[in-house]
Amino acid sequence: MLCELDKIGGIESESDQGSQGQAMSEQGQSGEVRYQVSSRPRQAQLLQSARLSDLESRVARLNSVISSSPDSLRRLCGDGDKSLTERSRWIAGKVALLEVSQLEAIDARMTSLLAKLDQLSERSSSLQDQERDNKISELYDLARTMEDMSQVLPRALDRMIALETLHIQGTGFVKSLAQLEATQQALNNSCETT
Repeated sequence: MLCELDKIGGIESESDQGSQGQAMSEQGQSGEVRYQVSSRPRQAQLLQSARLSDLESRVARLNSVISSSPDSLRRLCGDGDKSLTERSRWIAGKVALLEVSQLEAIDARMTSLLAKLDQLSERSSSLQDQERDNKISELYDLARTMEDMSQVLPRALDRMIALETLHIQGTGFVKSLAQLEATQQALNNSCETT
């Protein structure tokens, strides 16, 4: 380790001959190692500003990912009006729901909900069965009344067809009678004039 420190001290002393401070190592007679470290304010300031710019670029990248478009915000947390910390709390709450204890509670709730849904579906199916039975009985009653009508309707139709020909013949007779009366009237008028 001492050799490595001497190498570092030697490299820095070669590169920083005109600078303010040098890292120097001195070994005393008692076996103590003393180091003198001098700082370079400009390099420290540059390093700090580089770290700050890196941090700012990471924050800007996060902001661009999270808040660049309203769609990405809505997708992330369902509401576009929240800040970054509120969004992170919302996400942390969602992640907390995925813990084993929470999952067991959710599983128990889901099981009870499924049982209730099964009961509701049985009730609704029994109600639907009753409604279906009522409709079937109504249709059966209607079919029974239609059965009587189905026997009467062909006879009524045959009678109507027969009456149609009779009506046609009657209309023809009325026309012939009207012509006969007109001819008789014309003959009567001609007899009276002669």
